[in-house]
Amino acid sequence: MAEPRERPILFSGPMVRALLDGRKTQTRRVVNPHPRLIPSSEGKPIWRLDLRNGFVNSLDETRWPETMTRTFRDQDGTIYPAVCPYGSPGDRLWVRESARVIAWRGFRQCRLSYEADGAETDWLPFPVRLKGGETSLLGRCIANGVFREGARLTLEVTGVRVERLRDISEADARAEGIRSVPRHMDPSGVWWTHDAATCPEPWGRTPEDAFARLWEIINGTESWDANPWVWVVEFRRVEERAP
Repeated sequence: MAEPRERPILFSGPMVRALLDGRKTQTRRVVNPHPRLIPSSEGKPIWRLDLRNGFVNSLDETRWPETMTRTFRDQDGTIYPAVCPYGSPGDRLWVRESARVIAWRGFRQCRLSYEADGAETDWLPFPVRLKGGETSLLGRCIANGVFREGARLTLEVTGVRVERLRDISEADARAEGIRSVPRHMDPSGVWWTHDAATCPEPWGRTPEDAFARLWEIINGTESWDANPWVWVVEFRRVEERAP
């Protein structure tokens, strides 16, 4: 049995708060390289996934066969692994979130403040990749988010699958971190993509609608209508560093 792997995953501030609240247990990321529809001699479109050494075809234009979530077989019978960049069940993801250096001691240690909620760390090892810019980093956000030693959230992957973006269910939209507005704020009952107290827009009348709005904030206008294939990564929080 293969040893669990560990890799980083980036989350925005609102999604980090959803993780901290225990509301977020899924994330969707566009499959890359992405399958594309091409004409076929049979008269119906074919999904083609272009790979480094060939391509994979699927004659069913409505769905990506479940077998392709584990392996791809091209026309000459060659089998390629379908590798989800976010791991497989049992692997761990450490959350790369926005943070800034608030203090440092020479080339050995630093302290961070997380942008999502303002929590501060104790003294941490100063990572090699930041050395050389200690003074210029002070008070500024770290490019590409925290380093491994500064990660306070670790997630264990519990499931991975491939589906079309707009196939998301109400339960899955809620698992993405969507939450309802308290009744005293809106008696009609709406669903918010972010924290209602700090970011009152955008909203939706259903969890799916709210998630669609969130998706377009992150990925751009018309990205929801494009309905791409996405990796659906399910996880549970297993570790949190005390600030």
